[in-house]
Amino acid sequence: MSHFTVLVAVTADSPEEAETAVSEALRPFDASLEVEELTDEDGETYWRNPQAHWDWWTIGGSWRGTFQARIDAKTDDIMVPEPRSANEDAYLRPFAVDGGRAGMLRLQAQRDRASNAALEDWDRYAKVIDGTPQHEPWSTFAGLVKDGGGTNQYTWDDARRDYHNQPRIKGLRESQEYRRWLLDAPEDEIEGRSRDEYAARKREQAIPGWALLTLEGEWWEMGKIGWFATSDRTDDSEAVYLTKANAYIDALDPDTWLVLVDCHI
Repeated sequence: MSHFTVLVAVTADSPEEAETAVSEALRPFDASLEVEELTDEDGETYWRNPQAHWDWWTIGGSWRGTFQARIDAKTDDIMVPEPRSANEDAYLRPFAVDGGRAGMLRLQAQRDRASNAALEDWDRYAKVIDGTPQHEPWSTFAGLVKDGGGTNQYTWDDARRDYHNQPRIKGLRESQEYRRWLLDAPEDEIEGRSRDEYAARKREQAIPGWALLTLEGEWWEMGKIGWFATSDRTDDSEAVYLTKANAYIDALDPDTWLVLVDCHI
């Protein structure tokens, strides 16, 4: 099971119409649709949707209030986050919204915030790793694990132990600065990128989300996502997606709605 963000572009005259349009735009990608009949190796037939990307979704969800509306935005221009029992008391920035007309969202300001935060995070990372030797990547230890074998086999537990016992990784895990990182490890996010490169990447990531559903009904994504947040995303596939998605977003008519959706698969 995985959650990920999808930015949906739709045309509408009100928040209510935008929500309906989002539902219609997402429908072709419903995993429950019976589009194609297949037969497995045991002769059993089943149906599937070859372009399935979600089994349920909600607007905002875990990413509610991601966007910030312009101060002059009217109620018909924006989608105000719905309160949820799990986090209805969670702090939201002033004018935080789940979407709105592109011209009424402070997209450039959001990119600026992401870039500035990345510069600060890169500086914190450099401070934490200062004086520690370069670590071996996880792939080095994973490559030592072999299926089968005898009692002296190098196991996944061995790989995890040895990876995390490296001075740099151990220091990162023990640092107060990085205990808040729940998913992507800081060394995977920051290592190997210059300060400016890291800020530029975070700026590019600020708006598009994991995937973009265009007005034309095309689903663009940085990688195919699977269970437990696994994916086939690469640095190259992400860079190509972000360049394409940001250019598309910036070229939209200001009246086009952009709505952030929390998708589950």
